[in-house]
Amino acid sequence: MAGNRACALIILPIARILIILRKSVIQAWVGAKYVATSYPVLLILIIPTTLMLAQSASGRILWGMAKHRVLAWVVLIEGSANLILSIVLVRRFGIVGDALGTAIPLTCTMLFFMPQHICRTLNIRVGTYLKQAFLLPLLLCAPMVAVLLSMRQWSYASNLWQLVLQLSIASLVYGAGLLWAIWTHRAWQVGDLSHEKQADELTVALVQSYQEES
Repeated sequence: MAGNRACALIILPIARILIILRKSVIQAWVGAKYVATSYPVLLILIIPTTLMLAQSASGRILWGMAKHRVLAWVVLIEGSANLILSIVLVRRFGIVGDALGTAIPLTCTMLFFMPQHICRTLNIRVGTYLKQAFLLPLLLCAPMVAVLLSMRQWSYASNLWQLVLQLSIASLVYGAGLLWAIWTHRAWQVGDLSHEKQADELTVALVQSYQEES
């Protein structure tokens, strides 16, 4: 939980910046002529990439426990689906189709498989895992999102210096919240999971009692 929270603290603000500032990032970075082709690809890939990077610690945990066999098969299936979808969609939609071929399988893996699998392996409730790992990063991003939306309404970053100014202001707002979380030890604190263990112990006791009576 703490590892994925650390990953989310890094990737979530970056994703928010790319989503909110949108075309201005591409225009100020590489030029206006790339906006038309690059912007749709950015929107398609940003969500699955964020889901993957925010859960980077989960795969490492499974590898460290030598329980990555199921994950390996799922990743193999994801890669095969990626290849097939990309070949099919790129012919009709070009680079956007290629991006969709990558995004769809990756989203399915990171949204429908990884949270349930890691929680089942570690015997943790999915709701507890999501709350402990991602609630704080989402809350810390909220003030930065408000500032970015206000700046986007006030000024469009059409060049690199304007973009740097907006990013600096957003970084200061997010950095202040992050420093507060670190200073108060909330950044790495994981809540009490004793109720999870108690529930497991109760289940085992009930099963043993049933077996003895049988």
